[in-house]
Amino acid sequence: MPGYNDEKSMSNTKFKVEVVITTMREDSIRGTVFLGDGERVIDILNDSRKFIPISLSSGIIRLINKDAIFFIEPVGQNTNPTRPVWA
Repeated sequence: MPGYNDEKSMSNTKFKVEVVITTMREDSIRGTVFLGDGERVIDILNDSRKFIPISLSSGIIRLINKDAIFFIEPVGQNTNPTRPVWA
């Protein structure tokens, strides 16, 4: 019988990463995305989901359609202009 301590539930730990998403309409959305262990921001852009959940500072969760994203930038990371921060 599956429980809270089985291997599958232990692997579902998520980590918060603050990002700024700029949409194709040039709207800026600042909030937090949730990544799995070893996952990068680019990994959530390339997975099979059509939408990315983002938690806003107000506590509201928005679902952002990946097709509407122009770029996404993690906040507080090295932003060397010659290398994307998600690479």
